[in-house]
Amino acid sequence: MTHRLSIFGTVPVGFVMITALCGCFGKSKTPVTLKSSSSSDDTSVVSHPDTDTQEENGAHQGQETNNDADDSAGELKGGDDANPLGTSDPNAGNLPEVPESTSASNANEPPGGESEIPQIPQRPDDLGRERICILTDTGPLLIDLWLSIDGIAHREALATLVNESLRTADADGDGKPTWDELTSNDQFRYGRTGNLEIETDSERRELIRMYDSDRDGTVDRDELPRFLTRNAGGSRPFSLRSSNYYRDINRTESPLRQLLDVNRDGVIDADERRTATTTLRSRDANQNDILIPSEFRIATVDAPVPLTVNRPSQPDSAIWLAEVRQWRNFLFTLEERYALGRSLEPGHFSAVAALFSALDENGDETIDGKEIIRINDVDPHIILVARFGKPRLANEDGGEEESAPDDVVEQENASTETADGKLEIASGTETDTDNTTETEAQSLPADADSESGRTISEKPFELIYVAAGILSDVVGDPDAGNDPMEDGQRLGVIEQPRRITLFLANTVLILFSNDAAGESPLAARAAAPFQQLDADNNGYLEEEEIPGGFAGLPSFAALDRDEDGKVFPEEIERFFEMQQTAWRKQVRSRAGEAGDALFTLLDGNDDGRLTTREIESAGARLAAFDRDNNGLSVSEIPNVMLLGIVRGDPQSDDNSFQQGLVAPPSRPKSELPDWFLGMDRNDDLDLSRREFLGDDQQFAELDRNRDGFIAPDELDAGQ
Repeated sequence: MTHRLSIFGTVPVGFVMITALCGCFGKSKTPVTLKSSSSSDDTSVVSHPDTDTQEENGAHQGQETNNDADDSAGELKGGDDANPLGTSDPNAGNLPEVPESTSASNANEPPGGESEIPQIPQRPDDLGRERICILTDTGPLLIDLWLSIDGIAHREALATLVNESLRTADADGDGKPTWDELTSNDQFRYGRTGNLEIETDSERRELIRMYDSDRDGTVDRDELPRFLTRNAGGSRPFSLRSSNYYRDINRTESPLRQLLDVNRDGVIDADERRTATTTLRSRDANQNDILIPSEFRIATVDAPVPLTVNRPSQPDSAIWLAEVRQWRNFLFTLEERYALGRSLEPGHFSAVAALFSALDENGDETIDGKEIIRINDVDPHIILVARFGKPRLANEDGGEEESAPDDVVEQENASTETADGKLEIASGTETDTDNTTETEAQSLPADADSESGRTISEKPFELIYVAAGILSDVVGDPDAGNDPMEDGQRLGVIEQPRRITLFLANTVLILFSNDAAGESPLAARAAAPFQQLDADNNGYLEEEEIPGGFAGLPSFAALDRDEDGKVFPEEIERFFEMQQTAWRKQVRSRAGEAGDALFTLLDGNDDGRLTTREIESAGARLAAFDRDNNGLSVSEIPNVMLLGIVRGDPQSDDNSFQQGLVAPPSRPKSELPDWFLGMDRNDDLDLSRREFLGDDQQFAELDRNRDGFIAPDELDAGQ
């Protein structure tokens, strides 16, 4: 999977950007001191570790995993999800108060006194916040994720499901739902909310033993998410898995770099760059003008590993700050990453000097265990908005009305709050515990420049803020006739649907999002077993026609919701949909380094292969990174880091993250003419002269930018 990790989106923009990168890495605009945020984020203790363990089908025999051991130790802060489901004590575990400002006076004003500092837009109520610290080579980068599910803040989405489930489980309406009540309710007994079906009394007792952590027989709000999600994503609204496996070796041991370094001197010199296309074509075993990693991977190089594997001796590549329990340990991680275990000094944060100044409260040019907590409250370097599911809809009065959720739990009984507030069963949806904005600044115009924040649209994935001094001065190539700025691109940024590439100091950061929930064709999935089982072709299934465990189907009773003795395809489809209820309320993230940095940089359209266009432009792209013009050394290859955010089936996370990274074509295949698709024999959505069956004049007329290829965006609509 990791060799499918690359940075550029549609080919024309990626090509233009990469051919103009000479000297851009390591060259950033003057950084500014970050201001302290005025946020009042909830700081309650999170009671669930971040694990992605799912129950197996044999869980009822005692194989179901309990991940709550010692899960209440330590204190947390760093995101709205510090109190993920609105526990009854919002002040539990609060950290020492952080001063409102950590900025030096006038530190945000550039020379000349005229302020051009980007302002952080106000976070809307329908977006929750999570803060991630990405450990780049040149300093920690703070990224705030503003997340929503079905038009409400992501934490509120899971909290609402928990509230609905508690009301449904409270059969006698006394406000105290018990595990006996819950496991006797058809909604949960038949696994219609994503939990496993409970078929025997022994299975019911085992599940109660596993999930009733305080052994009081009552369903608590911090117990129920584990039952509903089967511990996926740590049973929280948000989770992060980080991999440091490819740190450094994604450049030093890059299979592509070793292939192109013909004389094995550690440098790809000018001669090797000139012959790069020939060298690459020599590995095209099937002569299809496409190279995949297996065609050039050197035998001594290990096969790629998933973006979930860690090297225990190395610091993490990314840290979710809400998960930090011991801040001194977090400080030690930074010291190991940037100071070889010694105390941090200003020079260790070379690309984010303003962050060091903001953390160093006493000005002694080091950061201690108390000062590091301030990292929660300084302004972020980057703000991303990711929206999942269905947006809120405008009503006739011009306001907003609730979006139709992907799924709901049937509410059979209402209940009241318990006397001690333990359950907090709400009669409606919970609200965001932190609706404050990080600063008092107003949103900037949508057409603001490369370092400005922007107004928040309803786009599913959007970069709305980049701090001053973070981006490199990447510009378009005017000779190519396709300056990315003409397409609304910002300096140092390539923006595409659900995919954003940022050019930082000696690092390329790829941010992507994928909403895989609801993308699977449930109707087709339901139809397949139905057609096999409907022996008498009467259009419905009877109990004797459904064998146990066939094609992932539950018991007949679980499917026959109306209890009419018949199961129709629509009932099977509805069951599959309801099984997705819990994980539709979760967002999961992965972060780490790309497996082969050089391959990632050359793979312009990020499809996990080198196309004809990418092969032919390899020499020019390599030259762009040779800053000293004496050959491309390992130190000149920028690190490539990835941060992906997905929603979908936890058991399909590898596919969800892989698919989310691949950049969409400039035009979907459905919009392309048949003659184009017919000639595109290697399916790279580029027609080379060799593939084009017309004459030279026709090719020249279609190749509008004269780059030797006919790309989809060069075709007129309807052509």
